[in-house]
Amino acid sequence: MRTIYFEDPNTFSEIDSFTYKAASTYGLSLETIRTDYKSGIEALLKEKPTKAIFLGTRNGDPNAVGQQQFSPSSPDWPPFMRVNPILDWSYSDVWSFLLTCKVKYCSLYDQGYTSIGSIHNTVPNELLRDGSGGYKPAYTLSDGGLERAGRAKKVGETNASVNGRKNTMNHGRGVGRR
Repeated sequence: MRTIYFEDPNTFSEIDSFTYKAASTYGLSLETIRTDYKSGIEALLKEKPTKAIFLGTRNGDPNAVGQQQFSPSSPDWPPFMRVNPILDWSYSDVWSFLLTCKVKYCSLYDQGYTSIGSIHNTVPNELLRDGSGGYKPAYTLSDGGLERAGRAKKVGETNASVNGRKNTMNHGRGVGRR
């Protein structure tokens, strides 16, 4: 199975490390693309026509509106079938699966992150503060509807500091990962 990772300079280093380690653990031949998602998809489909792409999209994701288990790509994208096997999974379904099956996950989730975008728009979820200055793991979040509470709100350019880095960008969509 062709496995693609869209590496972005605004990604947490923990995500990159986890992705490469998981590929090795599962014996995946990982292709790394260092361009934006849409341009990367266009190049991949031009190089090797592909009928379907498996994604980790869930109904709570901002880009999931109107999608089904099998949905054609959006009109302004190259044509392919989006396959969304976990579209109807809830936040707790994901964590139940990971914990029950003992599937490894990125260490950021043990540090209070519940939805991870880029270093510019993601902070630990305040709802998981443990009272001692740290955070409880993501799987302890009782209301999955608050999964994205750790995403910084962006309105135009801002000078807000996120994770100790000055944020001067307005990001629409981070690289999608679960």
